[in-house]
Amino acid sequence: MKKRGISTSFAGGARVPRDDAREYGYVGNYGANGGYVVEKENVPYQCVNGKYLPRENKPDHTPVVYICSSYEGSSAAEVRGRIRQARRYCRFALRQKAVPVAPHLLYPQFLDGEDIHERALGMYCAKRLLYHVCEEVWVFMEDGLSDGMKEELDLAKRLGRRIRFFNGGIREVDPDERGL
Repeated sequence: MKKRGISTSFAGGARVPRDDAREYGYVGNYGANGGYVVEKENVPYQCVNGKYLPRENKPDHTPVVYICSSYEGSSAAEVRGRIRQARRYCRFALRQKAVPVAPHLLYPQFLDGEDIHERALGMYCAKRLLYHVCEEVWVFMEDGLSDGMKEELDLAKRLGRRIRFFNGGIREVDPDERGL
């Protein structure tokens, strides 16, 4: 009996026997080193020359969006409130069929925001995510724009990213109305 191993890969791709691939609705090509290299049709990425690129021409394209909202606060309770807001914004992005990236929910888990060097490191990492990963920036202005948000917005503009603005009620607003 022939061995039939399955190894998964990024974005829903897998290497499976040809019959299994057809049975489960996968599409793809027969791999040069054996196995059927497949990808689910509804996965929003395609493999081109070994790199996974977004399927921008398909209606099911899922953009990766950078969640830009205020994190700073004058008290621990205020910061906890901002974290709850950022989580709410991420859930909103998911409901809008986007993949949210919220660095201000990630980096404070292991970096000290009170230490100027660690805060700068966190901002650097967040900007790298914006530069390399995120296609859009969604700005949530419940409490106005903080200095960190302004830096992120400036980078997004320089990179030519699509920028969308939302108010505290999570309704999209025209940036010209807000004087931005």
